[in-house]
Amino acid sequence: MIVWLLSIFTPSHARTEAYKVVKTQPITGGKSKYIVISPESANETGLVALSLNLRETTLQERNAHVLIFTDVRAALLHNQSWLSEEKRSFHALHFVGRYVRDLDNAIHEVEIFPKGLDGPSKIIVC
Repeated sequence: MIVWLLSIFTPSHARTEAYKVVKTQPITGGKSKYIVISPESANETGLVALSLNLRETTLQERNAHVLIFTDVRAALLHNQSWLSEEKRSFHALHFVGRYVRDLDNAIHEVEIFPKGLDGPSKIIVC
């Protein structure tokens, strides 16, 4: 696992990464969201750019938790109590990142797994 500082790694297209919000629910001091991005954006550069976008769009929230997927069906499988091995593998393949701002506990980071949850990961401190 490698840790980067987000402020050092800022691509020029940082504010252009598009996403679709699939689910939103309130959490203490903010919102939790499941979002879907294009599979083409599920690489380190695209996920870092998305993180910069999320950092800006959640500035008004004390706490934000965003799970990043490349398929709507995978996002909807998240937090289901039981998944078949096939559905678990599908979910893991399309779960590519997690953005967390938790100012109550001094956490502000994104964890990316461009090859899916079972692949390599990288934590980037915002």
